[in-house]
Amino acid sequence: MMKATIVSFFVMWSMPHALHSLLVKVSGENNWPWDQPQTMQFPKNAYLLNVQDMGARGDGKTDDTLALQLAINATKAFQILYFPKGEYLISKPLLRFGGRGPIVEHFFLRGECVTNTKIILKDKSAAFQNVSTPNHMLHIGSGVAQNFFNTVENICLDVGSDNPGAIALRFDTNNMGSLRNVSLIGGTGSDTSGLVGLDFSYSDQIGPLLVKWLQVEGFDTSIQISHSVDSMTFNKIWLTEPRTAGVVNTGQVVSMRSLVYSGVTPAVVQHSDEANAAFFTLVDSTITGTSTGGNASVAINGTDGMMVVRNVAVTGYDTAIMHRNAVPPTPPPPATCVNSTQVQGKGVRGTYVLQSFYNGAPWSATACCSFCNKWNENISVSHAPDCTAWVLNQNTTHDFGVCVLHHCYANKCTIVDETSIMGLTENKSTTNDSRLGVSPDGDGPAVVVPGGYVQEWFSHDVVTLFEKSTNVSMNLTVYDAPESPQIPISEWADGIAPIGNCTCKEIKRNGTKVVVPDCSPLLQTAMDSGAAVVYIAYHNSSAYGCVHSYYGLQGHAAVTVPRTVQRFIATQMTQLNLTINEGDASDPPLVIEGMGVDGQSLHVHHTSKRAVILRDMGGVSYTTNCVRSSGHSSATRASAVGDLYIEDIVTNQLDLCDGQKVHALQLNTESGDLDITVSGEGTEMLIFGYKIERGEGGLINVTDGAKLQVDGTFAYTTSSSHIHGQPAFACKNAQMSVSYREYNADCKPFLVPVLEQRGSDTRELTRNFSIPGFMPGHGNSICHPPIPGSGVCLYSGVPIP
Repeated sequence: MMKATIVSFFVMWSMPHALHSLLVKVSGENNWPWDQPQTMQFPKNAYLLNVQDMGARGDGKTDDTLALQLAINATKAFQILYFPKGEYLISKPLLRFGGRGPIVEHFFLRGECVTNTKIILKDKSAAFQNVSTPNHMLHIGSGVAQNFFNTVENICLDVGSDNPGAIALRFDTNNMGSLRNVSLIGGTGSDTSGLVGLDFSYSDQIGPLLVKWLQVEGFDTSIQISHSVDSMTFNKIWLTEPRTAGVVNTGQVVSMRSLVYSGVTPAVVQHSDEANAAFFTLVDSTITGTSTGGNASVAINGTDGMMVVRNVAVTGYDTAIMHRNAVPPTPPPPATCVNSTQVQGKGVRGTYVLQSFYNGAPWSATACCSFCNKWNENISVSHAPDCTAWVLNQNTTHDFGVCVLHHCYANKCTIVDETSIMGLTENKSTTNDSRLGVSPDGDGPAVVVPGGYVQEWFSHDVVTLFEKSTNVSMNLTVYDAPESPQIPISEWADGIAPIGNCTCKEIKRNGTKVVVPDCSPLLQTAMDSGAAVVYIAYHNSSAYGCVHSYYGLQGHAAVTVPRTVQRFIATQMTQLNLTINEGDASDPPLVIEGMGVDGQSLHVHHTSKRAVILRDMGGVSYTTNCVRSSGHSSATRASAVGDLYIEDIVTNQLDLCDGQKVHALQLNTESGDLDITVSGEGTEMLIFGYKIERGEGGLINVTDGAKLQVDGTFAYTTSSSHIHGQPAFACKNAQMSVSYREYNADCKPFLVPVLEQRGSDTRELTRNFSIPGFMPGHGNSICHPPIPGSGVCLYSGVPIP
C-alpha cells in the first residue's frame, strides 16, 4: 500500500518516488492508493476562505447547503476555498456558475484530506430523483472556453442513498486545471443512487485538463465524456462496479493510463456523436471482470472513432476489445438483393450474435434487409435499427440447424466469409481477420481481441511514409513526475515579504503601458535564505503602491534557484525569469508549480544536472543550452541537463537536446508557432496527452537521432494565418511515433500532418484520405464545403533495424 502526504497551500501532496512506471498487478482488489493521508497545511498569509467561517458546520447533521453556496459565491479568483475535515451535508446542487454563464477561472477548491473531508447528499433529496433531468452535487464551470485554471482537490463527494438522478461532479476548466485526490461515491448493489460520477458531457469546450488520483465507486456510469473539444488526460484512476459502464466517450480525445477497473460491465465504451471525432488511448492498465455467473462479455467496446490500447491486462472477460471502424464507404452500385450466407452451429440456450459491416461502416437502416429461414420454431432473429448486428435468440438446447441471413447495403447484398460465422458459441462475436489486434480497416466485420494481456492494439492501420518502418509504437516507458516533498511549514520562506517592498515598473503589454510591481530582488533574497520551500501568496498589485492591473506580480531580472530550494510555489506570478544552474542528479528534484497566468510568461533556463518538475503552470517557456538553428535545436555542450517532468502546463517553447529525458503528462501549446524541438542522440521526449491550438507554425520538430513518442494529440487548428505546407510533426533523421486527431475549427487544417526525412530522402504525409489508416476528423460547420481535420491511430517514423 502506498502512502500520501498533503502538505501545502497550493497543489501540494506527496507520494513516494517509487511511483515510476506504475503497472498495477492483476487482482480483484481495488484499494484506494494510500492508507495514511496527512493533514494539509497552510502558511499564515495563504489566500484562502474557510467554509466554516461562512457558517458551514461539517458535523454530518446540519444542512450546510446555504452556507457552502455562500462560500462558493464569495470566493475570489486565485483564492483557495478550503474545506476543513468534516461531513458537509447538502440537499440541493452547489454551483460556481454554470450553463453558459459568467466565466469561472482560477477557482481553487481544496479539502483537508480526501479520506475525512466529505460533501454528502441527504438521502432521498427531492432535487435528485429524476434520472431524465438529473442534478449535480457540485458544478464548477460555465461551458465556455475561457474557464482557465480551475482545480478541485482532496475531497470526497457522496451521493447518499435513494438519489437516482444525482451526478456527483460536473467540472470545467480550460488550457490547464485539474482534479486530484478526488473520491466519488455512488450506490452499489441494490442501491441505485447516482447516475454519473464525473460528468464531462454537459457542454462542449471542456479541457484540456488533467484528472489524477480519482476513485469512482458505483453509479450507472463512472465517467461520462462528450463533444469533441478540447481533450482530457487521466492518470491513476480507480473505477469500481458501475452498473452500465466505466468510461463512456462520445467525442473527445481521451488519454488514460493506470486505470484499475473492476466490474461486470464494459470498462470503456466509445461511440462518436460528431463525425468520427472520438479518440481513446488506454495504456498501462488493469481491467478485471467480477461476474459471478461466468466471464463478462466485452471489456473495451468501441463502435467507431479511433482507439489505441497498450500494456493492458484483461481478466474475467471473454473479449478484451471489440471495435468497428468507421471509414465512410463508397456506396456500391444498385443490385438485386439475392445473395445470402449460412449460420450453423450446435445450440445451447442463449443469444448468438453476428456483427456485419460493409467496408467498416454500419449497414444503412433504410436499405438493408434480413430474414432467417428457420429450421426450428424456437429460433427468432432480430437486428439492430441500423442493421449493424443480427441476433439469433434460441430458447431451447436443441440444434438450430441452418439460418440464412440476407445482408443488404444500398440494395446490394454481400456474403460474410462463412469461416467467420460457422459454429457460433454463446455470447461470442467473430472475425475473419487473422491479424490479431490489427483492424481490417474497412474490410470485414468487427475486430475482436480475446481476453488476456493486450500488448498493443490499434483500431486502424499504422501509417508510415517509409516501407521499412515498424508497425508498433516505440512503447517508451511512461514515468510519473516525483511528487512534491513533505517539508514542514517552518522551512518555508515568503518570496515577497515584507509586503510593499517590491518596486513599481512600467512595462508595455499588448501595446498598452501598465505599471506593475517588480519583485525579483525580494524573491532572490528568499531564494538565498536557505529555505527548502519558497512561496508567493496571492497579492493585489495595488498593495505595492503600483497601478492595479491584471498582470499581477512581476520579476524582470533573472532569479537564480540554489540547490537548497526544493520547491517554488505561487498562485500568481505573471512574468518571471528563473535560472537553474546548481545541483546534480543526486539532489532532490526541483518542483516549480503554480507560476504564470494564462498566456503570460514564465521563462525557465535549466543548465544543471538536477531534475526539474514543472507542474500546474501557464505561459511557460523552457530552454537549456540548445540553440535553435534552421528550425531545430542543436547542442552547444557535451553533458546533458537533468531530466524534465511536465504535468499540466501551457507552454510556448520547449528546447530539448543532448541526451535529456523528458516526460510530459497533459501538455498544452497555445502560441501557434514552432513550440517544441527535440534534438540529438539520446534525447527522448514522451508526451501523454497533448493539445495544440492555432497551428500555423507546426507542433514538434524532432531531429538528429532523438526519439519522440506522443500518445493522444488533439490539434485544434484555429489560426487565421495558416502557413500552408508547414508540417504538424517533422521527423528528420530521428525516430517518432505519434497518434493524433485534428479538429479543423477555422477551415484551415494542416495540409501536411507529418514530414519525415531519412538521409536525403524527404517525404510528406498529405491530406489523402485514401491512405489506409489516415482518417478524416471533425471540422467546423462554417466551412463550405466542409473541411474535416485529419487523424491517425499511429504514425510510425521508426526504421526497422
